[in-house]
Amino acid sequence: MLPHLSRGSPAHQRGHQHYSTSCPLDCPARSTPHQTQHYPLQNNARLAPSARHPHLDASVLHPAFSGLFFQQRRTHSTNITPHYPPVSPIAQPLSNQTSSLPPPFMSQGSGVPLPPLSIDSARISPIFHGYSPNPDKPKIAERRQAVDANSSSGLLLDTFRVLKVVHPRLIQPPLALRQSSVFSHGDIYIFDIAANSSNLIVSASNHEIKLYNPVTLAIKNILKFHTDTITQLKTHGENILMSSSKDGSVAVWDLRTEASPVQIFSTPARNPLLCFDLNSSEQILAAGSELVDYDANVHFFDARSNTSTIIKTYSESHSDDITNVKFHPTNPARVMTGSVDGLICQFDLTDMDEDEGLLVVSNTGASVNRVGYFGPNSEYIYCLSHMETLSLWNSDDADAIHQFGDIRGASNPALGLTLDYGIDCHYESESGRLYLISGSNEGNINILHVMANSLQLCQVMRGGHSEIVRSTCWDSKRGILFSGGEDAKLGLWTSDAVSSPLAASASSRHSSPLQLKSE
Repeated sequence: MLPHLSRGSPAHQRGHQHYSTSCPLDCPARSTPHQTQHYPLQNNARLAPSARHPHLDASVLHPAFSGLFFQQRRTHSTNITPHYPPVSPIAQPLSNQTSSLPPPFMSQGSGVPLPPLSIDSARISPIFHGYSPNPDKPKIAERRQAVDANSSSGLLLDTFRVLKVVHPRLIQPPLALRQSSVFSHGDIYIFDIAANSSNLIVSASNHEIKLYNPVTLAIKNILKFHTDTITQLKTHGENILMSSSKDGSVAVWDLRTEASPVQIFSTPARNPLLCFDLNSSEQILAAGSELVDYDANVHFFDARSNTSTIIKTYSESHSDDITNVKFHPTNPARVMTGSVDGLICQFDLTDMDEDEGLLVVSNTGASVNRVGYFGPNSEYIYCLSHMETLSLWNSDDADAIHQFGDIRGASNPALGLTLDYGIDCHYESESGRLYLISGSNEGNINILHVMANSLQLCQVMRGGHSEIVRSTCWDSKRGILFSGGEDAKLGLWTSDAVSSPLAASASSRHSSPLQLKSE
C-alpha cells in the first residue's frame, strides 16, 4: 500500500473519496453499490453510458465528463479504444476588428467580474466527486433547468456543456519577432526564463544561468553554481534572483554582484527540487521535491534566516513528484501544490500542520504540469497536465469549473494553428483575461484566449524557433514576450507600439524588501 493512501492520511481522507484502484481494500469508497455502478467489470464494460449509469441522462454529458476516459484506464478489458475528448474547433480566421470583443473570463460583458460561482455538486462529474448511489436524485437535465432558471448572469459555467465555437478576434496587439539570440551551440537547450526591467535571465541544460540585456539580447553575465538541472527561476524586484535545482538547493543571487549566491537553502541528503515559491510577505520559502524513497516532500524555509534550516516538511499529501508550488498572490498563509499524482492540494500555513492545514484537494485525474491562481481575487485555478489537458477550478471548494479536454484537438490547419503542447497560462489582471500559451513541434507559439467554456485564437507567432518552445515570459501590459526553446534560441517579441522594452518599464522599477543574508 502506498504510504499516502493509508486510511489516516489527509490525502486519502479528503482527496480519494471516489473509488480508485489504488485505494486500500478496506476503503469505504470501494463499497459495492458505488463500484458496480460507476466502474463496472468486464462483463458490462461495453455497455452504453446510459446502461452503466441508469440514473443519468447520457445525452447531456460532455464526453470529457462521461467517465469513459478514466474508466478505460482502469477497465479490465483491453478491447476498448481510448477516446480523448476534443476541444471545439476554431472555425473563422482572425479579424482585425477590435470592436465587440468577447468579455473576459467570468464577466458579464461590462467588465464587472462575477462573484465566485458555487457549482452544484450534483452536476459535477463522477471523476471528481463520485456519483450518489441514490436513484431518487433528480436527473442532470432537470437540475440544469433549475439552475438556468435561477441564473441571473446569463453565463452558466456548465461542466457538461459541449464547448462553443467562437469567432476569433484580435484581442491583444500582435507580437512580432524583434531580436533573436543563441544561448549556446551544441546539444544545449533552454529550460526556463525570468525577467525584470533590467535583466532577462535564462537557464539551460548545461546548468548555467545567463543574464541578457532585455533590449539587445547581449550577454551581461554568466552565473555558475548548480551542479544539476536548474528547474525554476524567479525574480524579485530588480536585484534578486532565485533558482532551484535537482542538486537539492535553492540559490539566492544578488544581481548587482558577480559573485556566488548570497544565500543557499538546501534539502536533507540533497533531494532533487523541482519547484519553489516565496510567499507575498517574503517570509516563507516553499520547495517541492521529486519522489525519493516513497516520499514527495514540500519543504518550508524561513526566508529571513541566514541558515538553511527547514522549519517544516509536508510529506503525506502527495505520492509522486511535486511539480508546482504556488503561494496565493495576496494571502501569505495559503499555498497550493501540484503533483504527478494528479492532485492539487491547498494548505493554510497558519499553524504549519499538514493534516489540519489541508483545506481542499482537487483530483485532476492527470499528471499536473502547470498550475496557477487567476481571477480578480485569485479565486480560480488553472491546470495544465502532462497529458496536454486544460482545466479550470474554484480554489475555495475545489469544484471543477470546466474541463477543456485534450487541447491538441484545437489544431486547425486552415488557420495554420498546430497545437502540440501547452507551455503555460498567463492572467492579465487589467482586462481580467486568461490566456493559454501553447506551441507546436515546429517551434510556433500560439496565444489563445481562455473563455468560460471555449478557447479563442488570438495569434500564431512564427519564425522564432525551429524546435519545441520550453518557456515564455510575457508582459502583456508592456507588449513584450520572451521565448526560449530546445533549439537553444532566445526570442524577443514586441508589439508595434513598443519601441524600447527597457524604456517602457523604467518607471516601474522597484527593490524587493527581501533581506539578503550571507552565510
